[in-house]
Amino acid sequence: MHPVYLSKVFRQFHHQTIGDYLHKLRVQFACQMLANDEFQLATIADAAGFADQSHFTRVFKEFTGLTPGTFRAQFPNKTRR
Repeated sequence: MHPVYLSKVFRQFHHQTIGDYLHKLRVQFACQMLANDEFQLATIADAAGFADQSHFTRVFKEFTGLTPGTFRAQFPNKTRR
């Protein structure tokens, strides 16, 4: 299957690009990891498949309206002081 055709068909059925779909999945994964403050943001960015922490922050804010740090601050954790 040609990549251009795959991209076109994917967009028809999912109403978003393959890249946007992957970013959404990565952000959802990151949200689960951010609820636990054991992991540093750079570690989460890497585990979620982002190129670096800056890219992670930019995409995360685009999808959620919050930075990863602000999102994490919403969760009460016993280890946070």
